[in-house]
Amino acid sequence: MLSQVQPDIVSVCVSPPFLSEVVSEFIDKPPKIFFLEKPVVDNPNNLLKLLEVINKIPAAVNYHRCWDPIHINFFEEIIGSGKVVSIRVIYGNGMFNYASHLIVLLLRYFGKVSNINRLPGNTCDLLKLDPSLSFVLEFERGFHAFFQGVDDISYDLLELEAVTDVGIFSLKSAGCRIRQELPKCNAFYPDYKQLVDVPLMHTDKQVEGLAQAINNIVNYLDEVDEGLSCDLSLSLDVFKLMWKVKELYVED
Repeated sequence: MLSQVQPDIVSVCVSPPFLSEVVSEFIDKPPKIFFLEKPVVDNPNNLLKLLEVINKIPAAVNYHRCWDPIHINFFEEIIGSGKVVSIRVIYGNGMFNYASHLIVLLLRYFGKVSNINRLPGNTCDLLKLDPSLSFVLEFERGFHAFFQGVDDISYDLLELEAVTDVGIFSLKSAGCRIRQELPKCNAFYPDYKQLVDVPLMHTDKQVEGLAQAINNIVNYLDEVDEGLSCDLSLSLDVFKLMWKVKELYVED
């Protein structure tokens, strides 16, 4: 293919140990942009190799929830509604595989993490290739995000609950269901404001994002969009954070 074609966009869908090798095959005919599968790296050696071979070529990374309209609306509504007090996440299927999808969104919408700690009572299997670790992220914006990892379950689990000073916003079923609870006076007891479910305009459905990612990539190349909703820099920030979490467990 490369003997006849100069590609504009190259999508690479291989696991981290092989990613740098595949990307390096395009050194002589570099594309305008790469679209890489997540996670792009799983250890610091992979990171250094990837940065070397990609050679500053722009790259989008397929954390597809960053492009999903429902997730975008969910986080923009939280930011526009009030102050975040606390965020709670419960997940299975590994930190790199599942928790990373919510970490990338938290970094994108709430900025830098100032501190990372283990959560006590972690029950995951540390011998697994990708255990579901439990940890706390302290954000510079003044709130904590608590991640509780669960391995011994037989169903899909990835849920987030954001407690704000105006109510609670929840992502259920890995983002397929969105829920919102707002305070209502005298809902159950006189003179008390208590949370009640609020009807939402959209219906429960599968998470989107892939088609929107392609549109963003094309518009970025055409200089219609100024940036990529999830680029290599953001995805590497996610990796660095998760690696620090992993090191907290390795130390013991």
